[in-house]
Amino acid sequence: MERSLVQAALAGYLVYSVSHLAFHATHLAGLPTTDATLLLTGLALLPAFALALLLIAGRRRQEPRNTPSQAGDETAWCEPEDPVRATSSVPSTRARCRGRAGAPRAERR
Repeated sequence: MERSLVQAALAGYLVYSVSHLAFHATHLAGLPTTDATLLLTGLALLPAFALALLLIAGRRRQEPRNTPSQAGDETAWCEPEDPVRATSSVPSTRARCRGRAGAPRAERR
């Protein structure tokens, strides 16, 4: 899913859940104390959860440019394939890897 779509949906839900909480917080007449406490606690958890997810979705994912290979070779590295240069319209998940001497290594998935 697109990150901006997730953020927009979470922001919309956050606005709804805060206004829903505000409505119920101002209309507690006739409810026993236990019911009012449980109602407000449950309704307060919803915007808190939405806000936490919105903050997580807002973080920028940092993808390493050159990462050590998983073969345990400290000097070997893999560089993700550039999707712009790819010959097909679907980007490959393979990476170009080089060993100690700079020789190409077998491609990994």
